[in-house]
Amino acid sequence: CRHGLDLGHVALPVRVVHGLGAEGYTVKRRGRSRNPTRAVDMILLDSGLSTVQAAIVLSHEFMHAWLWLQGFPSLAPSLEEGLCELAAFLYLLSVLHQPEDTRLQCEAAELRHLISDIENNARRGYGDGFRACVARLQGRHLHDLLGYVRERGRLPPPVPGAQS
Repeated sequence: CRHGLDLGHVALPVRVVHGLGAEGYTVKRRGRSRNPTRAVDMILLDSGLSTVQAAIVLSHEFMHAWLWLQGFPSLAPSLEEGLCELAAFLYLLSVLHQPEDTRLQCEAAELRHLISDIENNARRGYGDGFRACVARLQGRHLHDLLGYVRERGRLPPPVPGAQS
């Protein structure tokens, strides 16, 4: 449970699918009106991804699951995708700082390249959402950022004097 994000005692199966049409997808559902519980049935992962690419996609999809299971309100797509990209980014940073003999079979240079790919992503909703989340994380803890988003459905204002 890195960065304090935990799915609790939720069993979350991952199914590898050929020809998914996306790298990953989170299958979510909401209970009927009498039982408004939220659940995540599974995460679908496209076959053919390298180990490190699969780990990046899973960290992104697990964040979708975490937001859903924690009862976050419906978020603007760029905000939700930005938070999920932030989770993938933080995962890669944590892997980069692990001792070489304990991390994924991935060179530090490749990890830095993958981190740069997230930072410079031009895909609408993903890259701009990620950069907005990183800017608002400056000067605060991740849990503070997520708590604000959960309560208000939007990013917090910048912290005065925090570097962007």
